[in-house]
Amino acid sequence: MIFLSRLRPMWCYLAIGSLLCLSANYYIWPKYFAVQEATKIPPLFREFCQFLEDPLQGGEGEVPADDFKLRAIFVTVRHGERSPLHPESTIEDNVNPRMECAPRRMVDKQAFDVYRKFVESGYFGEFLQIDHTFDRYAKLPARKKCRNGHLTAEGALQHVRLGKFLRERYRKWKTFDTGSKVNISLSATSFPRTFQSAIAFSYGFFYPGSSSLSLRASRTTHFCMSDNCSCPVISTWHSDFELERAQFYERDVPEREHVDRLAIEASDILRIGEAKDPLAFLDVLLGRFVCRRFPLPCDKRSGKCVTWQSLTQAADLASSRAEAMFGAKAPNSNVMRRLSIGEAAAILRTLTATIRKLRKDDELTAFKLFSGHDVTLRPLLFALGLTHREPAHYASRL
Repeated sequence: MIFLSRLRPMWCYLAIGSLLCLSANYYIWPKYFAVQEATKIPPLFREFCQFLEDPLQGGEGEVPADDFKLRAIFVTVRHGERSPLHPESTIEDNVNPRMECAPRRMVDKQAFDVYRKFVESGYFGEFLQIDHTFDRYAKLPARKKCRNGHLTAEGALQHVRLGKFLRERYRKWKTFDTGSKVNISLSATSFPRTFQSAIAFSYGFFYPGSSSLSLRASRTTHFCMSDNCSCPVISTWHSDFELERAQFYERDVPEREHVDRLAIEASDILRIGEAKDPLAFLDVLLGRFVCRRFPLPCDKRSGKCVTWQSLTQAADLASSRAEAMFGAKAPNSNVMRRLSIGEAAAILRTLTATIRKLRKDDELTAFKLFSGHDVTLRPLLFALGLTHREPAHYASRL
């Protein structure tokens, strides 16, 4: 949030979700698949999953004095809970947990039904006008099986909840009351999961009360949406970064043993092929099991099981690698530094341009939404020097 009388430090509140579940004939499952209570899941992964029964927390709307005037709100979010990016193995239907995208709790099923009816109503077109780039995408998550990397119903509800939460936090400022001179800009990257997350957030934050909103598509994950922010060298930096990240553990000898063990577990138990990156391990375990409240899987042939300890190691390694690559520990840390600054520039330039406009027009207020990915938040978090855990959790916001 932006107060022109004084600029507060920018804080980041992260929250995550993941997605559905699946199995293979290699997994040990009870006859009726047991669903774990969220309270039995370790706190780190409750934070990752952001279960809908867990209350949101955040300090938005809080100011140190009463003489402030809220002039603008910038919100950059990661999409909500999704299915794993890594494809599932060939499985037998009779041993596969249900891959439904629907919420698991009845109260959430009812909440999604209310949301679905609004999106499918005739009024939705008056509420939100959508860029034609998104015409090929459904406005709602699938009601049955999810494709790889697609949003779930709970992922959409996470953003409905987030929108309502922020609306309540900012309510006292009356920034977007009828009659206000407001510049509202809603943007999402050209992916189904970010598109659907933007719709859900807009519904939570602006409905009822606003109409004729517009949702634009960004051609990049860092929201460069005009020629004046174009930087062709970013693609080269990104390729260099991916190469550096892939080779990181080859040089990081002390952690190599953990990486090898995780790779073996991912290959033998999860059947996702040759997995050498802890991010892949984390992606699959959260998406297929943890955030769907299923027990961690075992391989019935070898008796090996994924444990909370190994999953915690995967999460810790993924986060520490990013920190090391950006800091002084990595030989080529300048690769990630250049990329972070380059990719953060577009949103930060939009921020500074908006501040200049607000200074020139005392009656103007602004709201900007950028619905993106972990790779959208990552450069901003590192460039601004904000302490955080990588990857940014689902439905996280800055």
